[in-house]
Amino acid sequence: MSSHFHRSIPRRGFLVASAGTGAALALAPVPARATGRQRPFGRYGSPAARLSPKTLYVDPRGRGDHTSVREAVVAAGSGWTLVIAPDTYRETVAVDRARTGMTWIGASENPRDVVIVYDNAAGTPKPERCHFRTLTRTDPTGAPYGFVFAPSTAAADPLGYLVTRSRVSSEAPDGYYKLARPWVPSSDTTARPMLTVRDTRLGPGIDAVAPYADMSDAHPWQNQRFAEYRNTGPGADISVPANRPQLTPVQARSATRAAWLGDWEPWKGEC
Repeated sequence: MSSHFHRSIPRRGFLVASAGTGAALALAPVPARATGRQRPFGRYGSPAARLSPKTLYVDPRGRGDHTSVREAVVAAGSGWTLVIAPDTYRETVAVDRARTGMTWIGASENPRDVVIVYDNAAGTPKPERCHFRTLTRTDPTGAPYGFVFAPSTAAADPLGYLVTRSRVSSEAPDGYYKLARPWVPSSDTTARPMLTVRDTRLGPGIDAVAPYADMSDAHPWQNQRFAEYRNTGPGADISVPANRPQLTPVQARSATRAAWLGDWEPWKGEC
């Protein structure tokens, strides 16, 4: 299902986005103000004043249409928008292939405020054939605008976030988004985030020279389990090899949907 981006999800495959043992996803919003108690959705309206008839609001304190992202995804259809109030959402979210063009908006101006954390110990998040689209922002003074992924994986977990046969595009200036940064929560400071991106087209919006960022001085990306394999596009250009760890062909044979999920097919039913 932290990834700092305002996210549109055209679907040809499936997406399981949600983490405790897997990945954390933070949605970087476009500019917003006034996200306090009385206005959890900032300038993006509310159930009483919707942006459009196809907008749903998520707030765990009950001020929206739904208290979980998963509930909102089930209720929404193709072309719907989810406005998500600041909080950490620990759940499993599955977006099936029938829901296309869905957009998720983090309601605050701080990318750290809206985090979706995978919370299914039996599962692993694995987007396949997905389109991740990062948008332009006016609140930052410069790059980076945010991060597409921010996995948070328990150190003992051998499987983290696997992205395969997908694409990342952007409306932002070239090089203004990082591909990822680690997310080490205060509840598990021993976490070693894991992200593998393979056979995926990375557009020019990704900073090809330095695609990864540190969470902090204490948690540099180099200490995590980040790797790529056979990615294409301008955002995948390897100009500084030390900044782009690559799988060997032998390692890549184990980085597949079958290896990650086995016979589990969450897009076909209840997670």
